[in-house]
Amino acid sequence: MTTELLLRDANLWGTGPADVLIRSGRIAEIGHGLQSCEVEELGGKLVIPGLVDGHAHIDKTMWGGPWASHASAPGLMGKIRGGQERRPEFGIPSADYIAALLENMITLGTTHVRTHVDVDTVMGLDAVDAVREAFARHEGRVTGQLVAFPRRACSSPPAPTSCWRRRSGRAST
Repeated sequence: MTTELLLRDANLWGTGPADVLIRSGRIAEIGHGLQSCEVEELGGKLVIPGLVDGHAHIDKTMWGGPWASHASAPGLMGKIRGGQERRPEFGIPSADYIAALLENMITLGTTHVRTHVDVDTVMGLDAVDAVREAFARHEGRVTGQLVAFPRRACSSPPAPTSCWRRRSGRAST
């Protein structure tokens, strides 16, 4: 099914006022005096391309979950260890928390997220699975690129890839 929306009198960044016809979620035409069944009068409001979050760690979010103190040992390594050790306590990684964070990002204009996702000998690919599930819930609204972020024993020999493949029982992802 094809859906259309006409944004009338949009202030396009760098080109000035115009009408923007959106068909099936994509810009189909830009011009003046365009027609469509559904019209949104923008009155000169700014229209910009979708935003890209080029560096995120959404697998660690507790967005929409309970408040938790960030108590851990001092220093950067203490914070990192504390975050790793307390994840099971808070149910992280959680596809529900990740999906809630993505919903908020989408609402604020994000259309693509490049996220680092932890993989290690303890969690295996659980974080990858949770992030993929959350992106699937928002299919067609936001795209994502996952970057494996080796942690703990996966960051030293044996090679990270063989490490988490062995832990997960998967040949590849």
